[in-house]
Amino acid sequence: MDLGGISFEDLNSTSSFIPAAIALTSFGLFAYSFRQKLPPKENRIRVIVAAYLLISFTILFFSGMYQALESIIRYILPLSSLGIQVMQVLFYHFVSEVTINERRNKTIPIFHYYVPILLLLVQSLFYYRDFGILTSLGDLSYYLENYFFVTCSLYILFYTILSLRKVKEYHETLNKKFSGDKKEIRITWLYWVISLKFITVACMVLYALNPTISSLVLYIIVQPLICSLLTFHTLLREYVFVYQDISNSIMTRGGNIMNIRTDVINELRTSENETFDNSVINQKEFEKYFRVHKPYLNADLKITDLTGIFITNRTYLSRFINEIYGMNFKDYVNSWRLMEMDRLLRLKKNQGKSIGSLCGQAGFGSIRSYWRVKKTKE
Repeated sequence: MDLGGISFEDLNSTSSFIPAAIALTSFGLFAYSFRQKLPPKENRIRVIVAAYLLISFTILFFSGMYQALESIIRYILPLSSLGIQVMQVLFYHFVSEVTINERRNKTIPIFHYYVPILLLLVQSLFYYRDFGILTSLGDLSYYLENYFFVTCSLYILFYTILSLRKVKEYHETLNKKFSGDKKEIRITWLYWVISLKFITVACMVLYALNPTISSLVLYIIVQPLICSLLTFHTLLREYVFVYQDISNSIMTRGGNIMNIRTDVINELRTSENETFDNSVINQKEFEKYFRVHKPYLNADLKITDLTGIFITNRTYLSRFINEIYGMNFKDYVNSWRLMEMDRLLRLKKNQGKSIGSLCGQAGFGSIRSYWRVKKTKE
């Protein structure tokens, strides 16, 4: 059986199942990870990747069992193109989920999944029409070869380019949001996966020149790396959700909260408009202070410690946090401490250290306090 014009007959029996085993192992890790309680959005991301890995394993497995399952494969051969096309949509869906912003509440339209099904129906009409004439599996594979090669190559290329565009746009957003802080921009690994996708297309194109080398590179190196990178970084939650900074909330001295576009606020600041000068709390500057100065690392931080910094009183500051973030001051500070704890746990230098030893560094007064806060957030 050919997969994108690449035959597993070029590989020995052991090598044939290397990428399939990696895809199955990765899927198993995702299945086990669902025991962990995560927000619905992150669960959705894991479902998408798990589906990608399951389809990858299925295609690779049947390709490796080309000879043993010949009597079955001949009837389901058109499904191989459907599987590869859906995998590209799933990858694009995954990228869309981890790079979603305020302007795009929905990730991708559902019709992206309908198109491969429609192509399968058209393909099947011709395939099963000539099914009785082309008796051997080799003839059937050869019959679909050109269609398979062209559509799958174009699908991979098209959705890889779309994914690259989304990642680049979001990367720019994160650069602005975090002032280029590489520790906070945790999506750069996606560039490696996208690069491997482009290599996949190159291998499929070069297959006509050297089938053996192209097959080895694609199935023994490229595909296992794609599965491994997706699994490793997704399970470690190496992504960050930041909505585009298209609006900014301010609280005036009268206690009114207004939502103003960031570019308008910058114009007000430049023109020294009195309306802006009378603002007590600026959401963008408030979050920047927490991100840069990290006051939450002080386990004894009180709301009154910040009133002088933002030239306001306790009542205004408390109301601002409640109305903008939907939580009280204590919960808001603890949310920053949880993010800091997650960052500390990801650092290589902290591997082997106990959670208790890191709690203090994240601003928690004790490990008991950390577990209590974490439990309430789950």
